[in-house]
Amino acid sequence: MSKRVVITGLGVISSLGIGWHAFWESLLQGRSGIGPVTGFDTHDQFTHNGGEVKAFRPEEFIDPGRLPGLSRASQMALAAAILAVRDALLSPGENLFGSGAVCIGTNIGSVQSVERIDEIIVRDRTYAIDRLLLAQVPTNTTAAVISREFGLAGPCLMFSTACAARTLHPIGFSW
Repeated sequence: MSKRVVITGLGVISSLGIGWHAFWESLLQGRSGIGPVTGFDTHDQFTHNGGEVKAFRPEEFIDPGRLPGLSRASQMALAAAILAVRDALLSPGENLFGSGAVCIGTNIGSVQSVERIDEIIVRDRTYAIDRLLLAQVPTNTTAAVISREFGLAGPCLMFSTACAARTLHPIGFSW
């Protein structure tokens, strides 16, 4: 039996724009989302450019009081989900969400949270890590945040997309 899938709403948070309209317009105009990275020091890095999302303002989507407990990855994913729900003209009050699922692909999860924990351990020489920071590390946290936001009771899945650009050859992986 074949099942059909219907895309009812789109939500995009990217270096090409916030929202699918801005993203699509950037694609049509041939704009690049790649530029100098400003979010962290790249002095000792191999490259200084990347697809950094500079226009993202999480407080436009999420109550500012909740932001300290959410990694940047979770903030962006939740904002994209909120945009998709809005685009679909749905609202949680319509009771359409109960058994819905969350499925997200990621390559690593919240790198900034892991780096922050490493800073605390190395600099402060302590393992006293704030529970809100520690809770941001597991890869499934991003999907769980979206699931809780919309009261979803279906599957909550994260797929590893690390090295998705590689192809399998009989002798191993290559780019």
